[in-house]
Amino acid sequence: MSEARDRNNALSSGRAAASVDVERQPSAGSPNQETQQPKPRRGLVYALLIRAVLLSVAYVVVHLFGLRAYTSLLSGTGDINWLKAFVCLTYLSLHAAFYLLVPVLLIAALLLKGMEAIGMTERPSSPKSD
Repeated sequence: MSEARDRNNALSSGRAAASVDVERQPSAGSPNQETQQPKPRRGLVYALLIRAVLLSVAYVVVHLFGLRAYTSLLSGTGDINWLKAFVCLTYLSLHAAFYLLVPVLLIAALLLKGMEAIGMTERPSSPKSD
């Protein structure tokens, strides 16, 4: 916000504010821009895959620990307390995530990787730090 005020003051007083912009942005023909290769963006594809793997591992762990038995609360066949209700909701949430979200995450990662491979999406270069 203060930069905009400084520019307005510079323009209103008749001074050129172009020198401020030149310092911040390199020129289009600078040698640094031409020689730098854009780094491949693996972040989104790997983030989707990591989330799918984490959800899968969490589901397998709660399934192996036998939390499935606590879903009998839904039919009303067991006594209900807050711990059993929490365990039941945890298992049901991970069960739904495993069967609904994990396939979506895997398909999205596969499509994104395929689109990058055939060049439909550009891999943006990482932002430059000053």
